[in-house]
Amino acid sequence: MISAFAFDKFNMSDSLEHNRKGALSMWWRIISHTFKWWYLLVVAVVSMVAFALVNLAMVYLVGPALTTLFDPQNATVTSQLGKLAGATDVKSKLELFLAPIIYADSPIATLKRFCIILLVVVLSKNFFRYVQNVFSMQLLQNVTNDFRKRTFSRLLMLPLSFFHKMKSGDLISRIISDVQMMQDSVSVTIADMIRDPLQVGVYYAFLLTIDYKLTLAMTFVVPVVVYVMSVIGKYLRRYGGRMQRKMGELSSVLQEGIVGIRVVKAFGNEEFEANKFKRIANSYLKNLMKMYRVNRLAGPFNEAVGVGLAVVI
Repeated sequence: MISAFAFDKFNMSDSLEHNRKGALSMWWRIISHTFKWWYLLVVAVVSMVAFALVNLAMVYLVGPALTTLFDPQNATVTSQLGKLAGATDVKSKLELFLAPIIYADSPIATLKRFCIILLVVVLSKNFFRYVQNVFSMQLLQNVTNDFRKRTFSRLLMLPLSFFHKMKSGDLISRIISDVQMMQDSVSVTIADMIRDPLQVGVYYAFLLTIDYKLTLAMTFVVPVVVYVMSVIGKYLRRYGGRMQRKMGELSSVLQEGIVGIRVVKAFGNEEFEANKFKRIANSYLKNLMKMYRVNRLAGPFNEAVGVGLAVVI
């Protein structure tokens, strides 16, 4: 990935093919760069935690909603407290704590209270979603903008020998695409390291309160899913590197054809340049479709694993 760090090595063609140690080092540099705007990160993380909790509350409200609509005789605080009296498990204790908040003295009063609670939960959920999206985007754009400025400043300081080795079209393409890929990496990292683990942790804790044996049984499938996802990620990085190189070649051919159009026409090389561009464009399309097919394997695989596990259990 091109950045102020990558220019030091004068080797941009292999920017997406670092070894694991080098990629991890670059990854940590990008992540540590987000700490410059720590206040944005704090607000984003807090809103993510709140969003995960409110989202879980919506899932929990499904049970009381069904009880209120289809079993109104039990949709009162008295009946719920009587049913849960003497319970010792975590799930029942949680329901015992929430019963006076959700249920009222009569089914009609419970329905009114439930509507108010649902409205508050939905508004809170969308509020925290908005806050986390806005502050995450602000953080992402700040990091990207800072890297873009540092990259160009560093580029201007490089010796002429560097520019003699590189095609200008390839150089421009890689600067633009690498900064964009860095932006995508930061965006994915924020989701992978903060938001998704928070949601998984909250839901996992909730599932443990419902049925810890079933939840623990599902946990054994996680290593299989992680392994398959890592294999898919490996192929995605490989095809991503190929696509980046092909895009650089496309940019170079475009620049050569447009800037040097007089030379092309003078020697009658229009057909040669067109065929050259077609060949590279077809290769880019081929790698793009390979990357797309591999990327789309993740969803069906996870769904198949989930259904298979449910059938076995």
